[in-house]
Amino acid sequence: MSFDLQSALEHISHQLPAQGPIKDFIHHNTLHAFQHLPFHEALAEASAFYGAASYMPMGFYGQSGLSPIALAKGGVEHRENIDTAVAPILIRLTSGFLDQGIAVSPFPEADCGFFEALNKLAHNSWTPIAYYANKKRTREWFRKSPERVCEEILKQLVVQEDLYEQYITDTLMAHRGWAGMVNVLEHRPTALLVPRSIRLVEFLALKLILESEYLLFSGSPPPVPSLVRPSQVSPIKNIHEAYENAYYHEILSKFKNIKPAQQAKPHIQAVFCIDDRECSFRRHLEQADPHIETFACAGFFGIDFFFQSINDASPKKLAPAPVQPKHLVFERPHALHITEFENQRKKTQSKALWLTSWLGFVAKNTLKIDVRTELELYREDDLLNQDTKLYHGFTYDEMAERVFSVLNSMGLNHDFAPIILMIAHGSSSLNNPHFAAYDCGACSGNPGAPNARAFAAMANLGPVRERVYKLGISIPSGTRFMGGFHDTCTDSIDFFDTEDLTAEHGTIFSNFLNTLEATKKLNAKERCIRFAVVDPDITPEQALAEVQHRATVLFEPRPELGHVNNALCIVGRRQLTKNLFFDRRAFLNSYDPTQDPTGQILNSILNAVVPVCGGINLEYYFSRVDNAVYGCGTKLSHNVCSLLGVYNGIDDDLRTGLPVQMIEIHEPIRLLIIIEQTPEIVLNVIQNNKPIFEWIENEWVKLACVAPDSNNITFYQPTRGFVDYTL
Repeated sequence: MSFDLQSALEHISHQLPAQGPIKDFIHHNTLHAFQHLPFHEALAEASAFYGAASYMPMGFYGQSGLSPIALAKGGVEHRENIDTAVAPILIRLTSGFLDQGIAVSPFPEADCGFFEALNKLAHNSWTPIAYYANKKRTREWFRKSPERVCEEILKQLVVQEDLYEQYITDTLMAHRGWAGMVNVLEHRPTALLVPRSIRLVEFLALKLILESEYLLFSGSPPPVPSLVRPSQVSPIKNIHEAYENAYYHEILSKFKNIKPAQQAKPHIQAVFCIDDRECSFRRHLEQADPHIETFACAGFFGIDFFFQSINDASPKKLAPAPVQPKHLVFERPHALHITEFENQRKKTQSKALWLTSWLGFVAKNTLKIDVRTELELYREDDLLNQDTKLYHGFTYDEMAERVFSVLNSMGLNHDFAPIILMIAHGSSSLNNPHFAAYDCGACSGNPGAPNARAFAAMANLGPVRERVYKLGISIPSGTRFMGGFHDTCTDSIDFFDTEDLTAEHGTIFSNFLNTLEATKKLNAKERCIRFAVVDPDITPEQALAEVQHRATVLFEPRPELGHVNNALCIVGRRQLTKNLFFDRRAFLNSYDPTQDPTGQILNSILNAVVPVCGGINLEYYFSRVDNAVYGCGTKLSHNVCSLLGVYNGIDDDLRTGLPVQMIEIHEPIRLLIIIEQTPEIVLNVIQNNKPIFEWIENEWVKLACVAPDSNNITFYQPTRGFVDYTL
């Protein structure tokens, strides 16, 4: 046959959700398949394809009379009935095979590929795979390759070959959550802790076998492939743009006549992630003590690695999603605590065995060893480990390159304080399947604590500082780096390796901890404003107790509102934004334009800022405008399936996107990126960076510049470039 199945699947796969296992929830542009189109055209195409809303209802904008949906997808004869009939078997077989440890009993055959496992299951079972299936015939299907199965069944069910791809599209889109998960796992098998081999063509072949058997059993005619109606941009577009522009105008007006803030000689310099939840924390910290100076960069702090703690069964990726780390770092018990570690390990193993025997599942991950540890960071040779195919640790040169790059990109390359804190973030809550969506996006949906600790340890090493000095930054011998971790749900902060502080550093750090206590309370009070059932007159002390309580209550659906209302990203010096209030809506990335005449540093920053912050912003946007299609509905009916994702009830499609409780008060506004730099340099940077330029030229994010010397504001317009912005 002339039909190319592999090419068709490759094309269709781009339209499937790209969300991986929920343990590593990574925010991304929900409509990534349409990103090559201008924003509003893409919304119209997606609306026609998925049958989804493009904008909020007119009532949201204070008007009435128009529907928010542009055009819905065309109808499909018999498709709904057949999808409902085959879903229970399709989902149970797929979820059972991919299960990561919560099934009552394991899949009978799982140490091979998915289709081979189904073949063994069919031939070793006394009953057919479904009540409507012919046992002999299905056994014959599973003996064939999945590619041949697809080709033969398509020939049976679809009359015209030119409709094959549309039929496959309809078939997969009926269970797009599962199809998307299978597609992700085919290309990223390491996303699973318990390895499984599965391909999208195998999932499709199983679905087609079930469809074919059901049609023969029921005597129903095959479904007719749907034809997507022509898309049309909704008239709400202009109303939505006016809504966004009102916010942009409010923000940009803050920069017109701003007087740069002055910084007292710092005793502490604290480096946070660019995360919007750190925006208010930094502000309260600086206002509490003028001798505290804050900076921010992407929360993996330039240390891209796989990391395995003493409590982890396998390594975790701690780097932005597009980055594939080449290094592996292990945590080990400190030399003075090895005996204590061994004693705790034996007790933990004994408790896990007891709990497993009584509860029926492995409980070891809930039992943590708690001793002083250190990181195995240093590597002498340049040899790859043959088992992991990774470098175990970093050489001094590799450490120095990373330390220099991060410090230089933020402009933190002179006037060092005695203590520099690298403060990562994550979020803890007792009952929250989407916990990874609250963690650090720059760390692939994991807490960034190991990155902060590793950076500090590297920056404190003499051989590393010598190499950093040769690269151009002189770190005083009296400066000490320390890693920390901010839990954005409980607003608690812990620090690593405090035992290594000198007496002088200890005094400075002790004073800082007092300031930190007041900051935590003030930040918690600001956070509580958004919680609907919290008294607005709550005291800071009560507010801190409130947010800590929410993190530990089993039935609290809103332990933290995450990135709700994010709409802004500012790349520039802190003196530009220090006294401005952004209502916890701004990602802040430190950058000194005076030290970057070619834009090289800016290019590196935008490579992280645009996809990470833009992805967060758009996932919130689409989950808000149509939660039924782009989001995952209410948490209250969610079940966790196979430790892969959530669905409603049983035998349901995996739900992608964000739940209602994360986005219900979100204002869907595209991210405005404001860069402190001349428009000429910024334009040169983005035009020479094709992936980033697509985001900006097609207006998936908006872009403005604030000139470093005059505060003159320019705004980027597609095809025109930067134009003066009139306030």
